[in-house]
Amino acid sequence: PTVAAAQNNSSTSRYYSDDPEAGERIVLHVEEEEEEESEDRLSRILKQQDAQLHARRRAFLWSFAGALPILSITMVIPKILPPSNCIRLFLGQQVHIFHRTLLLEAIIVWLLTTPVQFICGYSFYKTSYHGIQRGVLGMDVLVALGTTASYLYAFMAMLMNEPGYRFFETSAVLICFVLLGKWMNAMAVRRTSEALTQLMKLQAKTA
Repeated sequence: PTVAAAQNNSSTSRYYSDDPEAGERIVLHVEEEEEEESEDRLSRILKQQDAQLHARRRAFLWSFAGALPILSITMVIPKILPPSNCIRLFLGQQVHIFHRTLLLEAIIVWLLTTPVQFICGYSFYKTSYHGIQRGVLGMDVLVALGTTASYLYAFMAMLMNEPGYRFFETSAVLICFVLLGKWMNAMAVRRTSEALTQLMKLQAKTA
């Protein structure tokens, strides 16, 4: 007698039948179940990638919103406006806070950099923490260390009323560019996954 067998990936049970037609029906049923499970897995993966893509896009846009005025204050305004301009005079004011004399421009740049460093850049600290626990020092560790060192140096320079506060710009711009790269990478991965999904569906229909 003819024996037909089929095995489902989700279990170890096997189905045997002496009837060829019944065996074919069992095989087709198992293949349909496997195809549905595969589509469900792909759907979950695509949803996760969509969520990651939106998160990285949002992080980059917020960092860009902070880095753009920082660049304008530290690089653009001093080059295009004369020293007698009202904007430069405003930014060059000295303010007294807690018995310290601070430059108003430094305070504004610090206020703009802090959310970029610790909110937009939170993912770098989180990934670095888990990576160090596993003994893996990746790019995120370097970004976290570099930007934090730049931020702390600029903060100390601001407190001492020195020009080193301009290193706030380095921290914010570096985070912005790295987040842009991560967003672009997430977009490439999402498009590749979508193309592979369409290809698998086409192969299933052809088969």
